[in-house]
Amino acid sequence: MTSLIRFEALSGVMDDSPPCYVLEVGEFHFMLDCGWDSSFNMDFIERAQKWAPRIDAVLLSYPDIAHIGALPYLVGKCGLSCPIYATVPVYRMGQMFLYDWYQSFQNYEDFQIFSLDDVDQVFDKVLQVKYNQQVSMKGRGHGLQIVPLPAGHMIGGTIWRITKMGEEEIVYAVDFNHKKERHLNGCPLESIARPNLLITDAYMCGTALLRRKFRDEALLSTILKTLRSGGNVLIVVDTAGRVLELVQLLDQLWHNAEAGLLLYSLIFMNSVAFNVVEFAKSQVEWMSERMLRMFEEGRSNPFQFRHAQLCHSLAELTRLRSPKVVLASQPDLDSGFSRELFLDWCIDAKNCIILTSRARIGSLCSKLIEMVSSPERIGTKQITVQVKRRVRLEGHELDEFRVKKREQEQQATKLRLEQHRRRSRVDVVSLDDEDSDDEEKKSDAAANEFPYDISYTAQGPDYWYNRAESYRRFPKYPHFEKRIKFDDYGEVIHAKSYLQLETKVRMVDLMRDRMGEDQENGVATPGEVQDIPTKCIQFVQTVEVFAQLEFIDFEGRTDVDSLKKILQMSKPKQIILVHGMAEQTEKLANYCRKSLNMAEDKVFTPRLGDLVDATIESHMYQLKLTDALLNSLKFIHVKDVEIAWVNGLIKHNCSEEETEDQKIAAMDVDEEKNAENAVDIGSDNIPYLDLLPSSEIPSHDAVFVGDPKLSDLKQALMLDGFQAEFSHGVLVVNNVLSIRKRADGQLHVEGIVCKDYYAIRDQFHANYFFYICIVVLHSCLMVETEPRHVIVVGSGLAGLSAALAAFNQGSRVTVLEGEPNIGGNSAKATSGINGCNTSTQRVNGVQDNAKLFYSDTMKAGHGINDMQLVDLLTKSSADAIDRLTEIGVDLSDLVIDPEQPDAGTKFLAAEALRGSGALLLDHSGQRFANELGPRDYLTGRIESQCKQSKDVGRKTAYMLLNDEAVDLFGRPSFEFYWKKKNFFTKADNVEQLAKLLNVEAELVNATLKEYAEAADGARDDPFGKTVFPVIFDPGRPIYVARITPVIHYTMGGLKIDIHSQVLREDGSKISGLYAAGEVSGGVHGANRLGGNSLLECAVFGAIAGKYAATVPVGAQAGDL
Repeated sequence: MTSLIRFEALSGVMDDSPPCYVLEVGEFHFMLDCGWDSSFNMDFIERAQKWAPRIDAVLLSYPDIAHIGALPYLVGKCGLSCPIYATVPVYRMGQMFLYDWYQSFQNYEDFQIFSLDDVDQVFDKVLQVKYNQQVSMKGRGHGLQIVPLPAGHMIGGTIWRITKMGEEEIVYAVDFNHKKERHLNGCPLESIARPNLLITDAYMCGTALLRRKFRDEALLSTILKTLRSGGNVLIVVDTAGRVLELVQLLDQLWHNAEAGLLLYSLIFMNSVAFNVVEFAKSQVEWMSERMLRMFEEGRSNPFQFRHAQLCHSLAELTRLRSPKVVLASQPDLDSGFSRELFLDWCIDAKNCIILTSRARIGSLCSKLIEMVSSPERIGTKQITVQVKRRVRLEGHELDEFRVKKREQEQQATKLRLEQHRRRSRVDVVSLDDEDSDDEEKKSDAAANEFPYDISYTAQGPDYWYNRAESYRRFPKYPHFEKRIKFDDYGEVIHAKSYLQLETKVRMVDLMRDRMGEDQENGVATPGEVQDIPTKCIQFVQTVEVFAQLEFIDFEGRTDVDSLKKILQMSKPKQIILVHGMAEQTEKLANYCRKSLNMAEDKVFTPRLGDLVDATIESHMYQLKLTDALLNSLKFIHVKDVEIAWVNGLIKHNCSEEETEDQKIAAMDVDEEKNAENAVDIGSDNIPYLDLLPSSEIPSHDAVFVGDPKLSDLKQALMLDGFQAEFSHGVLVVNNVLSIRKRADGQLHVEGIVCKDYYAIRDQFHANYFFYICIVVLHSCLMVETEPRHVIVVGSGLAGLSAALAAFNQGSRVTVLEGEPNIGGNSAKATSGINGCNTSTQRVNGVQDNAKLFYSDTMKAGHGINDMQLVDLLTKSSADAIDRLTEIGVDLSDLVIDPEQPDAGTKFLAAEALRGSGALLLDHSGQRFANELGPRDYLTGRIESQCKQSKDVGRKTAYMLLNDEAVDLFGRPSFEFYWKKKNFFTKADNVEQLAKLLNVEAELVNATLKEYAEAADGARDDPFGKTVFPVIFDPGRPIYVARITPVIHYTMGGLKIDIHSQVLREDGSKISGLYAAGEVSGGVHGANRLGGNSLLECAVFGAIAGKYAATVPVGAQAGDL
């Protein structure tokens, strides 16, 4: 990248502290998350406060306290005033998190660290964004773009991609989850493919996770066991994040009559539970496809709970019947209803406490998790906790409070009367529009103090007579006229007046709503509690824990094994590891260095205070330009930028004159405060580039910039009056000059020395910027030499593409083919051809890009593909397809004629049938794989799970289809395989099918029933299948065929470079020998992505022919 990239961790490195980092891109400073915890570490705040004046934007990943907790303090107390970017759910649920967090402390102590006004001030600065929305930075961030991408884990969770001027990118991805859950989709892995810099976390390293099925079973069995024994269950959750997954799961379990849970109460409890659920209802579009399907097809909101009840106070909770299951916040058990319920319920052995997430070391939650993981789990446990209570004042304390309050009221009354008396003596009241803001505020304050006071102090007659000429005052009600602005069309319309009111909830409104509900129910309202004088007490208590303790991980983060695979696939050029314990971080760093072959200096594991320089170019340095030098530069437009040649003298300190000028121009500042808040990033050491005297400026050769295209050059020359046309890939100008592009990108110009040559050269220098041109001048006309002879072996798509490319370069071409017909294996390919940003996509409004295509190809190849070849394949796909279309290849509407289904080439049946809903069974009548898995996966499953058929001599499996799947595939084509090829046999029902498979009908029936339940969402598919095209009815006809793996495409072969030139084992090139198609290897890796075979032939075949045509005539071929 062309910008300096620096990174500093303020928190969240080498320990379990919340994440907060500063990323510097050029002169722009991002703050990446701003978490805090209930320890309220002020050392972190001091570090963040020094950065606050410099921060230009804050990027929030998730709405929980661990990612936004410190913002109220930094905004309200430290002056953080920059824009804050967050998705809509993070904006809404973030308010709920902070409101509930504040109230959890305020209920039991006089909480002074931040106020609700600070919370509201934070969200006044938040700019809401949507996924994949490109947001451009302003000011110092000109050219920078941020893009929020789905991250899973919590609703609205975000992976941030930061780019500058379309260059390589920075990806900030922490705490993400790639797995699909009930209410959230996983993060798309292509969003973190091949970034220039990846910032990710090591939080889950060293943690083993249960499969979702076993985890849910453990939760359900624990709940059932406790409730049936007469105990209560406390599930410790957060406010509005992971709790949505849990409450959705439990509400569904309660709805299942077979679970036997309808007799028990299910309760979701925190200070803002009602608003959390209401916000969840309005944000279904941010959730999983399953939630959307329930909402759209079922006409019911998935968060319209049928069994879960909402509670906002302990008084409400006591009115609900026991036994009960309560999901209560806060997750660290250091505050909130969860702590209160734990202290009340832990002394009963019938009760159960379920912890769903880890917390900071030292918290009550972490201590309980240590108890769970200790070998001596059975028996009584003791734990010492600090108990805080808010109690009413009684006796002499209450009397003292009332006396003190009365004195304060009397003092306030005296002060108010004194202020009123002084205002009455004011001689002049200014009504000019130019009054200062401070005077207006004082006037407003006075009006608010006595809004209905229309009297004025009596003055003598001389007072009013003498002032009559200058100002006349009459007693009247205060009135302030609002001036309406007009333009040529009438009153100015303000768009804000017509915008829909923003959905924003403030704590005052929440408490007012709650007050109305509680008053109806006879519960003391918060207003009443505030009117009753109270005091806060705290004491240390040793608690004996008799209740059952369980830790069931519902954090929803990517496990360490998956993270390693993601890193293998994404292949970042540099990586910064954060948010993990020291040992875990070092393990992951060592894995990156060894398994990903990353250099030592490309894997960063920073500690607090470390400044990481992640600028990839080693020749980049930061300089300041003096005004004199900047004014002397002559900029030239090149596409969207301006460039200039710079000559200057490097100075490490500015001159005395410049320093003096700076002192004169400087404003008065508070030097002590600035020194206190300043951040030392070595700004004093940045050298200056000063102007050189004209006599000392050295000369330099011309520099050519850009990548010329002959087609663009032809058009430009014709506009300037030249005659230009292509002949065998060479641009001929005025029949005296020929211009062709060499393999290394340079332009080769041949011709005679004449006026046209100089005129064309002047046009080049005046209007275009190219790489260095090699110019060969002759004193006579060009003499046509013997053309090169290119021999192409094979007439498949790769061979024909090579032959055409070589011919267009002016070479003589001979194609050798051993078969009687041309076409090779390409004539049998019917899977289509892949491509991105093709003309067809553009016409149909399909948005695609090479990065997604690259990610899909690398994922299919298990990451062992040749990255350079794949990058070239994906970026050249559109040109290759457009080139085929230009020469007459029809790539549209490739369907089989229904009148002649046996005519022409058929589909690759096994592939297409699986996509249409086929079911795969082994010889025992049971499923053994995800039918929609890739080819290599299914081949491995057949080889490991199925038996060998004696008549075939290979391991086989059974493929089942019903009429619905046949129609999806195409009945005419299917009947070709069924009736003419006899691949399929028809069974009228399951009993006949069982006889054909030689298994019991009950086993096949059970298999089809489990498959239908997985398709309906009643259970998880054991093989991870999420798309079910059809469901099998045991009483309807079923078609069955045997399948076995075969090789239909070769993915390995000769090693080639990006010019399709064949390489030896040592990497050296074999001159004159090029390869493409099935004969070459490296593009597909371990498995080929369907549709890439034809594309590989078209792309690398054309490249091979193009470069083969550049081999000099008479050159010796290398040893083969």
